[in-house]
Amino acid sequence: MPPVSITPLPVVNLLERTMRALSCADAASASEVLADCARVEMPASSEEFSRALTQKMALEKMLEETGRNLRALRGEEDDFRYGRRRGRNA
Repeated sequence: MPPVSITPLPVVNLLERTMRALSCADAASASEVLADCARVEMPASSEEFSRALTQKMALEKMLEETGRNLRALRGEEDDFRYGRRRGRNA
């Protein structure tokens, strides 16, 4: 595991690293993200805040798809319903 740094980490970087860790799906990547959580800082500018919100939505979508894939692998999903989970206008 990499050494934990005490320098602040922008939340945007944390979100990017979280998505990268999910795509790698290994323990080392997840451990890095957990270590980064201790030093995350809130966005200082409105541009950075907007970027963080965009990244947050991408992360939520990625987690939703990951959960759906895990349920399908476990046989908990009846059939494939791409984009039909939350209703017609989702």
